[in-house]
Amino acid sequence: MLEILVDEHPFYRVALEGKEHNYGLTKRFEGRLDITRPFPAGHHSLRVHVTAPRDHYDDQDVIQGDFHTGEPRTLQIGFGKGSALGMVERNVSLSLY
Repeated sequence: MLEILVDEHPFYRVALEGKEHNYGLTKRFEGRLDITRPFPAGHHSLRVHVTAPRDHYDDQDVIQGDFHTGEPRTLQIGFGKGSALGMVERNVSLSLY
């Protein structure tokens, strides 16, 4: 599940889907979600919370930015290179372009 909060108010929520690649002891998921949503102008804090109970994954991060009317911005959400075995944690990382 992907949840985005703007200034701690719910903004967007969606179930994540991806293609699973199983390599025996390890697995990898790939996916992409592209959405366009109107956004209020001003300085805002965006909290992104991602959960995947089946994989025991629960992480969040916060990023702040200035938004202007008529100027599109892109929020990129990454999960880093972790270990499917749980030896190296995968952490949510955010970039705003």
